[in-house]
Amino acid sequence: NTLLDGKPMYRHVLDHLTALAAEGLCDVTLVSRPGLLTDCPVKVTENPDAAEGIASSIRVGLSALPRDDSPVAFFVADQPRLKKESIRAFLLAVTSCGIPRAGYCGKQGNPVRFDRKYEPELMSLHGDVGGKAVIRLHPRDIEIFELSDGRELEDIDHPLREDAIP
Repeated sequence: NTLLDGKPMYRHVLDHLTALAAEGLCDVTLVSRPGLLTDCPVKVTENPDAAEGIASSIRVGLSALPRDDSPVAFFVADQPRLKKESIRAFLLAVTSCGIPRAGYCGKQGNPVRFDRKYEPELMSLHGDVGGKAVIRLHPRDIEIFELSDGRELEDIDHPLREDAIP
């Protein structure tokens, strides 16, 4: 767990999501390697197949959710500059497209929200292949939610790059 400003990097976004969940804006399910997170304020679903890659985390997370028509948003742990108000606005954004995603000045990134109609495609992913594979199949279904600061998109482990987006 890389520390940033005195706390594990994943806690920055998680703390924002937890606060928004307490306001009733969203439900949070965190997918983690077994035994990694023991002091988490939200539901943690362990992924015994985490070594397979991000696709297994997507499948485990989706399987842990209630069966309803609510869209599903994916956030990554290494975007600690993503602001709580940006997350709130992203989650509340009304859109007619099926895949709203964050962006800044032409760059696209996380978070990404998927309508449930994409769930079978997300569940069929394998290996270190994330939601970007589904996004590529549906370019007309994407709408960019423009962030006010490009630093919010930065992946701390990997500077903003298109292939780092799950």
